[in-house]
Amino acid sequence: MGMKDRFRADRDFIDGVLNDADDMVVALNDGDGAPYAFPVNFGYDSAGNVLYFPGAAEGRKMDLIRKNPRVGFSAYADVRIIREKATTTFRSVCGTGTAIIVEDKEEKRTALDAITVRYKSLCPRPAPDSMINRVAIIRIDIDSLMGKYAPGEEEALKA
Repeated sequence: MGMKDRFRADRDFIDGVLNDADDMVVALNDGDGAPYAFPVNFGYDSAGNVLYFPGAAEGRKMDLIRKNPRVGFSAYADVRIIREKATTTFRSVCGTGTAIIVEDKEEKRTALDAITVRYKSLCPRPAPDSMINRVAIIRIDIDSLMGKYAPGEEEALKA
């Protein structure tokens, strides 16, 4: 299987990865041309074609988003290292989008509730105003998505 054969653009594959991934890495531009990448917990709304992640209301991430809201992101699932073949199997998604700092209380509540459900958190639902007031929610309006996978263990061991 060639590398080009591993790319996937079908919605079922992409939704599957984004629903199964434990976390996501978001990359911002630090202003000097270097990426600033960090892992986040996240929620995914496939119908709205958006991702949500929580963060502190102030700090480097928020400053960078305000300067340049363009982002890249990556999520992955089913990662398995096959030492016998010095390879890794996985499913992944990479994408780009625009980060929006959510100001609307009800959208923030909906996003926090979705993240709480996703991670089976013991946080109260619906999210109380005290939580909504102290946390920032960033929405990524997705512009592009591309999936990729490496074959399963049986295929890798045959290679």
